[in-house]
Amino acid sequence: MKKILISLFLLSSILHAADEKILLIVADDLSRDWISIYGSVNKTPHIDKLAENGLRFKTSWQSAADKVMAEKNFLTGSYKGTGTPFPIHLKNAGYKTVYLGNANSNTLLKNESYIKKSGFDFYSINSGKVSNIEQEQKLSKMVLSNMNKPGKVFVMVRFSKNSLKSKADYKNYLNEIDSFVNSISSLLSKKSKAHVIFTSISGSKIHEKVLVKLDRKSSRNPFTDQKKFKEEKFSVKDIDLCLPLIVKSPLIPESGLFTRDLTDGTDVSLTVLDIAGIKLKEEGNSKSFKPSIAGQLDPRQKRNWIFCNAGKERLIRSWEYVYYTNEKIYEINSDPQQKMNLLVGKNNNKIYAGERVRLKMIYEREFLGKKPKIEELIKVETLQK
Repeated sequence: MKKILISLFLLSSILHAADEKILLIVADDLSRDWISIYGSVNKTPHIDKLAENGLRFKTSWQSAADKVMAEKNFLTGSYKGTGTPFPIHLKNAGYKTVYLGNANSNTLLKNESYIKKSGFDFYSINSGKVSNIEQEQKLSKMVLSNMNKPGKVFVMVRFSKNSLKSKADYKNYLNEIDSFVNSISSLLSKKSKAHVIFTSISGSKIHEKVLVKLDRKSSRNPFTDQKKFKEEKFSVKDIDLCLPLIVKSPLIPESGLFTRDLTDGTDVSLTVLDIAGIKLKEEGNSKSFKPSIAGQLDPRQKRNWIFCNAGKERLIRSWEYVYYTNEKIYEINSDPQQKMNLLVGKNNNKIYAGERVRLKMIYEREFLGKKPKIEELIKVETLQK
């Protein structure tokens, strides 16, 4: 009897893997301050509902200020933007790979040649707008049609506009995206077995006001021992870097929660592949955030720093600090607006010294190719004690 049960379980697992459905919704030029579940005064009720049925990440960064570079990082999972685009791995593993999106002159996936080269075997590009009911219904019907087909399916939906020059433009843009999310509600219910990831590749240039105090009940952070975790106001200085990341997945042990686990734009590709059961060597310290989705508590399974090439500055963010490569370091929890450079003047924070050296060494090792000297390692160990 025991052998029969084991065989049935294995058969069920195989059938489930053979019918895996993954939907990736990507909205260009979107920082999290435009979405109401993150505290925005702008209302996005259907994206909020997605978060209430899933897991919301509070520390997701874009990987590069240059949009083309950020997109290369996103597709390859590498800070260098080199390597195989992840849809190719999915296609090789038997997935039907579908791209549905907008033709934006500032993006890589803007023409037939690059879409096919990136591993998509079906595509449909509109004019860069999803601004009327007919187009919206057509897009949602295509998504649902493909996601409901038998077999393994990966669909990427891309929202992008050539010109977002005012708050009114952004509000119209978000309304279109929010309406689309509502139109695929059958995929977002708790009963749905589909994996849905909603995120962005690049941040906004125009920002929306954020409520100082969120008008909602406290949400529990599943990765601490606390039963209730009161949310902080949105006040991080590097608002351009802060991207929305919301995941609805049957892997999530409890829905409607948030996490402060660190992720950046290079992690999405490895996560999608990880969900699909495709294991690749992690490059450039990018890492799958599937452990976070599944409620993993072990910090060794997660990121302990994320990186952004922000043009003139390069930043590394750890759990509590953000380090700028021009020798500035700030403590995020007590100083989210980054008004006090811990390297200047007197302060009572003694931990920052070791953290600054550690993050500096990470930057030099990973991005400048310098090997840390043994005396520097000793220095870090001494400072951290």
